[in-house]
Amino acid sequence: MKQFVNKITLFTIFLDNLFLPLNFGFEFRLNYLVYLLFLFYYCFFVKKIKIDIKLIFYIGIVFIILFLVSHIKESSISLYIKQSVLIIYHLVFSYFLLNSYDFRFEKIIKDYLDIVMVICFVAVFQYVSYFIRFSYGADFSYLGFDMGNLNPKTIRVQAWFQEPSFLAYSIMPAVFISLGKIFKISDFISYKKAIAVLIVLLLSFSSIGYLGLIISLLIIIFNKYSIIKKPRIMLVLVLVFIFSSIFFYNIPDIKLRVDDTYQLFMDESITKKDIDSKNLSTYAIYSNFRVTKEVASRNLFFGTGLGTYEDNYNKHINEVIPSSTLRDNYSLNKKDANSLFLRLLSEVGLFVLSLVLSFLFLNKISYSKVSDKNKIIWLFNNGIFVLILLRLIRQGHYTMLGFLFFTLIFYYTHKFYVKRVS
Repeated sequence: MKQFVNKITLFTIFLDNLFLPLNFGFEFRLNYLVYLLFLFYYCFFVKKIKIDIKLIFYIGIVFIILFLVSHIKESSISLYIKQSVLIIYHLVFSYFLLNSYDFRFEKIIKDYLDIVMVICFVAVFQYVSYFIRFSYGADFSYLGFDMGNLNPKTIRVQAWFQEPSFLAYSIMPAVFISLGKIFKISDFISYKKAIAVLIVLLLSFSSIGYLGLIISLLIIIFNKYSIIKKPRIMLVLVLVFIFSSIFFYNIPDIKLRVDDTYQLFMDESITKKDIDSKNLSTYAIYSNFRVTKEVASRNLFFGTGLGTYEDNYNKHINEVIPSSTLRDNYSLNKKDANSLFLRLLSEVGLFVLSLVLSFLFLNKISYSKVSDKNKIIWLFNNGIFVLILLRLIRQGHYTMLGFLFFTLIFYYTHKFYVKRVS
């Protein structure tokens, strides 16, 4: 019973785009209710929990500092409370779910990979549905899913997620594990499943997904092979990197975004024409970058307070972006800055951002010291490392798609590994 509940609950993490018609001052996702039911189930039927006093202390200190910053900056305390409650709720749920698994990471990985296989099946079914024009197999909005700006003409798979990049985030740790199979690091996943995961990522045509694939390849290759000592391998690697970059760059959708982004960031004097000629993704990146730059110029060290990014956007967008069709008709990612890095810099400043980056690199497991029996732990830990990097680059929501759950796993896999080798 417990194993079944754990797996179903884990699956609901990836149902972020199902919403309930409830008004609590924020979008109430269906999985929020599932998390609450799970917590009740755990407290009444499992009743076994390991308390991590050290982690609670550190998190508590950070939230106290953020509260003081909000008070000093005279930011809205209600915004701080709203965001804090959401983050703490997800942290508590994630910690209880890990407890329910008894911190058995191999079991978590197995259940996660089973869920990824479901995602891959739906994605392939969606891809075929595009060609046979079976709308119910491509657009799942009739089931209640928010499919974002789904466009069957582009033939990009996203399964039931809001957009292809969300699919890429969801399967990125599995992508790393799949590459681990290809490079014979671990046999935790079969070749067929590994190939399926990689094919689905490629079919998403997600630029952030492709970036994650390249970063994952570089981490695995540089860790497994003595590149510096073998110039031939280094030469082959450089050539593969060049040709693969050329290949990805020449995919029309990616080429458009890369060219538009480069032109916009390199132009010293932005005009209405410059803004309106760019695609929406590029505009989202650029507009939120300019807002964050303006905020950071005044509040670099501590930011303006947790949960204040939307207010920052509304306050500065007309100052940093010239009047244009895109600015006047779109407020893209004004709640999450389109990037966790930008949102953290704006809301909590360099102080907390430096803590986040330190956490990221201190908890990444090193390949050089890992034993064969820990290879799957290394793969999962580093796969989450890539996921966090991608979220820092593009996707500023603090909790979406189980981000805090994976972040806790990242922390505890490192802690678990240290215990094994000590």
